[in-house]
Amino acid sequence: MQVTSFLGAMASCRLLDSVLIIAPATILHHWLNELKVWAPGLRRILLHNSGEKDGYSRKANLHLFDGLEKWLRRARKYRVNEIIEEGDDENTDDVFCGSGYCVLTTYEQVRLCSDVYSNHLWSYVILDEGQKIRNPNADVTLTCKVS
Repeated sequence: MQVTSFLGAMASCRLLDSVLIIAPATILHHWLNELKVWAPGLRRILLHNSGEKDGYSRKANLHLFDGLEKWLRRARKYRVNEIIEEGDDENTDDVFCGSGYCVLTTYEQVRLCSDVYSNHLWSYVILDEGQKIRNPNADVTLTCKVS
């Protein structure tokens, strides 16, 4: 809750662009729920198989991150309000967007797509369960240090 409220405050002040949250797969949806409550202005993107219920692939690639950067520039330029969640259109007073985006994924996904994650400029990288990178020579540790 502390990290998500911090991100929410930074997002509402438009002081961050992109956030990467790396966490075990079992708590990714918990992060999504907390971000929805405490950082409603952040666009949330889950890059994990558990988010593929709609039939779209959730794999990290340069095209995806380039698209997110273009979306952010356009949203800030035109100060666009965008519906983030179903039901947001019912309460348009609280809907705002264009303040940043948050990508949530697992340590394994970061390890598998290390070139994609490390070549993106992140405002913040948050490691939940940081003991996953305790081995200094492991691939996932090296990737997280570069990101």
